Amino acid sequence: WRAPLRAAIGLSWLTGLALADIFLAAYGAMMAVVVASLLALVTQNRGLQMLANEAVRFLLGGFSRRPLMIGMIDLTPLAYFFVMNMLHIASTNLLRGLITAPWN
Repeated sequence: WRAPLRAAIGLSWLTGLALADIFLAAYGAMMAVVVASLLALVTQNRGLQMLANEAVRFLLGGFSRRPLMIGMIDLTPLAYFFVMNMLHIASTNLLRGLITAPWN
């Protein structure tokens, strides 16, 4: 009964490793919204600017409750990039360590 249990535990770690890529998807989505926001700024397209602003608020979620401001510059998306990257690295390394653990 130990072999099926080990296989199930290993499969759960692999599933978690696959789900950790959601942090990369969130990182990429925010990058696309920032680029769209810059495009809206350059072209002065008000509709795209409003869409990008709403997308940033949606993606930031809890981050937008306490914005990180320096003067008039909002650094919240920069903090979001940093946190998403750190979460991805930490979760990936943890799960890879669990997959190759000696008890597995």
